[in-house]
Amino acid sequence: MEQDPFLKTCAKSLNNLRQTFPQNLELIAYITALIEEKVDPNYIVTEEDIKPQFLPLLVSRVNRVKGPKVEWYDDKAGYGLKADKLYLAGDFVTIYGGIRTEEYVPGPYVMELNHVSINGLYGFKLSEKGRWINEESSNEQRRIQFMNLPLNVKMIASKNVRKGEWFFTDYGKYYVRNY
Repeated sequence: MEQDPFLKTCAKSLNNLRQTFPQNLELIAYITALIEEKVDPNYIVTEEDIKPQFLPLLVSRVNRVKGPKVEWYDDKAGYGLKADKLYLAGDFVTIYGGIRTEEYVPGPYVMELNHVSINGLYGFKLSEKGRWINEESSNEQRRIQFMNLPLNVKMIASKNVRKGEWFFTDYGKYYVRNY
């Protein structure tokens, strides 16, 4: 398995810190443990986790959980979700998790399906990667369909998606597009 670029950078920085500040080896060991920790797929992402300065660490943690991989797409869309293997049409891809409400609350990560809103800004498990899927304007590029479950939304491949291809979907008519 290829090492996460963020982890590679962290490891290099920590080696430099060990050489430059040998008196702080205990602190450096603690930071190393945090970066290399085994990730709990059921960990629920907090508001603190999504702050810009912590986002690369969050992405690294999400990518250590089985399933599609989060990668930088572009400066307009930000991060996106890529297939980690071949998904055939009808295959389960991931869950769209977050904070569920019975009333619509507008926001960039809110999904509304059958009069239930799920705000995926935070409150999702590391294994629930649906909030990372971008919208693509071309219908041909859309590769995800939704199935409403009692507590979340299941995301299913709507067509075959090869390893390394991006997942895209339609955010729906109520999504406020700033593009």
